[in-house]
Amino acid sequence: MANLLFSINGRISRGPFWLVYLLLFAATAALVLFIETRASNNPVLVLIALALHVWIAICVTVKRLHDIDAGWLSIPIVLIPIAVILVGSFPGTVGSNRYGSDPLERPSSNP
Repeated sequence: MANLLFSINGRISRGPFWLVYLLLFAATAALVLFIETRASNNPVLVLIALALHVWIAICVTVKRLHDIDAGWLSIPIVLIPIAVILVGSFPGTVGSNRYGSDPLERPSSNP
């Protein structure tokens, strides 16, 4: 789980990508709401929560880009929210690529 959320190495398919994004959004919203209502609206805690959210979003987006064999797009894509929808929509490369093995373990059509 730590590798999925905190490392930029490897690949993930569309399903885990969207699951992480949905859970991340819900968890961050709940955490920020908790901080604002119960933790004296501490701006430092809110910034820490948002920084953690951004780092996890970057990690899973980079892995998703690795799956579609477009790792070089990592930084610009992460900075443009609408691009996340596009990245999450394209199917990954079938079989292994330079970033790792196919997370769906599909056989490659290459000889």
